[in-house]
Amino acid sequence: MGAVYVAGVGMTKFGRSPQTLTELCCEAASRALSDSSIQEVEALYLGVMNPEEFTGDSNIASRIAEALGLTGLPALRIETAGATMPALAAMITERYRKRYRLSPARLERLLCRVAMKNHLNGARNPCAQFQQAITEQNYFSSKFVSTPLRLYDCSPITDGAAAAILTSEKTDVSVSGVGQGTGPVSLRERDSFTSFRATQMAAARAYRMAGISPKEIDFAEVHDAFTSFEIISTEDLGFFPAGRGGDAVEEGKTAVDGPLPVNPSGGLKSRGHPVGASGVAQLVEVVRGLRGSAGVKLKREAKRALAQSTGGLGTNNFVTIVERTDSPLIKNLPLPPSPAPGRKRPSIKRSQPPALSEEGRIETFTILYVTPDGFLPPLALALIRDRQGSLFMAQGED
Repeated sequence: MGAVYVAGVGMTKFGRSPQTLTELCCEAASRALSDSSIQEVEALYLGVMNPEEFTGDSNIASRIAEALGLTGLPALRIETAGATMPALAAMITERYRKRYRLSPARLERLLCRVAMKNHLNGARNPCAQFQQAITEQNYFSSKFVSTPLRLYDCSPITDGAAAAILTSEKTDVSVSGVGQGTGPVSLRERDSFTSFRATQMAAARAYRMAGISPKEIDFAEVHDAFTSFEIISTEDLGFFPAGRGGDAVEEGKTAVDGPLPVNPSGGLKSRGHPVGASGVAQLVEVVRGLRGSAGVKLKREAKRALAQSTGGLGTNNFVTIVERTDSPLIKNLPLPPSPAPGRKRPSIKRSQPPALSEEGRIETFTILYVTPDGFLPPLALALIRDRQGSLFMAQGED
C-alpha cells in the first residue's frame, strides 16, 4: 500500500445551524481545499447518518459533488451507524461498574471528571458547540437521562461538518495506521459488556500497520458519545489496563497537561456529535494538534496522535493513527499481537424464538427517564440471562 498524507482539513462550527446539510458539507470541504496546496480532487467520500429521514435529502453524495463543482468524479456515501439508545449505553456503564467493583458514588465521580475535563477543553475550542466549563455542582444537579448517566454524560446530536483531503504526495502529516473492527449487532451474541471488541481489533490492526505500540501515542481523540465510553475506549486502545481508565482520568493522566491527553478538543461531549461528521472531525482535530494549530495547546510538542470512532453501539469501529513526517519512527518496538479472527458460527435458522425460562439473572439494568415515543417515564429496562444462557431485554412493570 502506498503512503497516504493529509493535504488539508476543514471543519464548521458545531451546534444548531440554519444552514442546509449541503451548505454545511460544502463549507467544510471549501475550508479543507483552502488549507491544501492540492486542488485537483479525484474522488469524494461522504459520511452522513440517515439524511433521508432527518433532512429529506437523498442522493446526497451526488448533491455535494455538484454543489462543489465536482460533478463527474466518483462520489460515495458511507454510513455505519443507526441511532443508538442511551439506555443501552447506561446498561453497559452499570455492568462496567459491577464488574470492577465500583460503588455508585465512585462511578459518578469518575464520570463527572470526564465531563468536566472535556467541557474545559471544549471551552478553548472555537468549533465546539459548548464553550463553557462546568463544575461538579453543574454535573450533579443535572437530571438523569438513563441511570447512571446524567445529562452531562451524553453528547448532543448537533449540526456540523468536517472535511479532509488525502493525497499520495508528501505533506507534513501522514496517515501511518488504519484499522477497522466489527462486533455483533445482537446483544445476545456479545462476549463482554464492559469492552468493545471492535475497538480492540481496530486498534491492534492500526498499531501493527503503523509499527508502533500504544506508548508512542502523544494524544488521542476517542469516541465519547457517553462519558463512560471514553473510559472504556482508553482501555480498549491499550492506554490503560482494564478497569483502570477511570483512575487515569482522576489522576489527571488524560488532561491536556497530562502524559496522555484524551479529547483535548472537548470530544463529542463538548464539541458536539453530528453523527456522520464526528469521525472526520476527530481527524481534523488530531491533524491540527500535530501542526500546533488546534484551539487547545498541549503541554508538549506532539509527534503522533490517534483517533478512534465508534459506529452503532460499538459494532463498526475505526482507529486511525497520524504522525508528523519530520518525526522518524522508533524501531524495534514491541507490537500488539495480531487480532484474533472473529468467531465463526454456523448459520442457524429458527422458525420461532427460543422459549423463555421461568428464572434468570439480571446482567445489568437502567431506569430510563428520557423515553422513546409511546413510553412514559420512568422506564425500567434490564438485560436478563436465563438458565439456558440466552440473553433477553426485559421491561419492568414497577
